[in-house]
Amino acid sequence: MKTSLTVTALMMLIMLYPATGAAYGSLGLYADEGATVTQVQASGGQLPLYLVAMDPVDDSGSTPGGLQGFECLLAFQSPSDFVMDVAFPTPAVNLGSLDNLIVGFGSPVPLAGSAVVLATVVVYTTGQPEANIFLHPSDPPSIPGYLAVIDQDFNLMPMEPASGDDQRPVFYINSGGPPLESATWGTAKILYR
Repeated sequence: MKTSLTVTALMMLIMLYPATGAAYGSLGLYADEGATVTQVQASGGQLPLYLVAMDPVDDSGSTPGGLQGFECLLAFQSPSDFVMDVAFPTPAVNLGSLDNLIVGFGSPVPLAGSAVVLATVVVYTTGQPEANIFLHPSDPPSIPGYLAVIDQDFNLMPMEPASGDDQRPVFYINSGGPPLESATWGTAKILYR
């Protein structure tokens, strides 16, 4: 009897508590400041890209007014491609390297809507096929398994790669882009339940 009351009480708490799930923002690399272009066809040379934070949220689900810093690691599929330079929108300190960005801004960078350009990253590409770029957690990460941003109140917030997985590229160079998946109508409906 006591066990069934405990189970019943536990079930009531679960049903009353809203299911929120992990709703993290994302970091991505884009060929435009509007964060819409994620693939290019390029021969060898310099390629300026924009590192953009989209939809950062704190523990209460609120979007901060600005960001004070961020962490991520850029990795290349082509071993001959590399980061040549990184420029920030405000004076900043990078405690990492050109490809392992552990950055603090001198003053918060305000969000425009729910997005902000955190850096302009100049990549040198040799123009090889499938020269894709990935985003991973920095080394060492502040939050194991996640990219991170810091809001204007110095709260650390987990972020995910814009591709949804650090094993999938966030930017495609001389590639077909993200693979398209076919699905039945039933599979598509499940996404909106």
